[in-house]
Amino acid sequence: MKLIKRIFLLGFKIFIKIFVVYDVIFHTRIQQKSFYWYLKKKGIKINGEPCFISTDVFFDINNYGEINIGKGVVISLNVIILIHDYSISKAMVANDETLKEGCVIVKSVSIGKNVFIGAGSIILPGTKIGDNVIVGAGTVVRGNISNNVVITGNPCKVVRTIEEHLKVQCKYNSKNFHKG
Repeated sequence: MKLIKRIFLLGFKIFIKIFVVYDVIFHTRIQQKSFYWYLKKKGIKINGEPCFISTDVFFDINNYGEINIGKGVVISLNVIILIHDYSISKAMVANDETLKEGCVIVKSVSIGKNVFIGAGSIILPGTKIGDNVIVGAGTVVRGNISNNVVITGNPCKVVRTIEEHLKVQCKYNSKNFHKG
């Protein structure tokens, strides 16, 4: 009887572990798919399937249609993507000009294919990020970013090419690579 009980408990523990792993993977995938659907429904142009977009990314609600996201993009947590700039209204007041209601500058944001945007980054209006770009955590991005570069800082600066980044990562972190 003890042996049957032990086998049952062992089987139950294995079942629970498999179920938890399946549940985490399955629900994360469903959550991401439904989030992409929601973003598309709001008007964000998502070309191809992204790898991951954190559900706490702030997308400027001024006009979702001005945001374009490429295939294979990763947008990490606490990223802000802005398409509007209300500072013009403060400049008008400071120069004693008549403030026009709804005075705002709106510029689209485009994120290329295979882009990684690190946690806490801010993408400013009018930014165009090329393909194969890594944006370091906390970076403030403005303007046109060329393909195949790594950028960091405020204001952002190109720190190396993607090829150089790969060499550095392989040299210093090869023991830390995890197969996912």
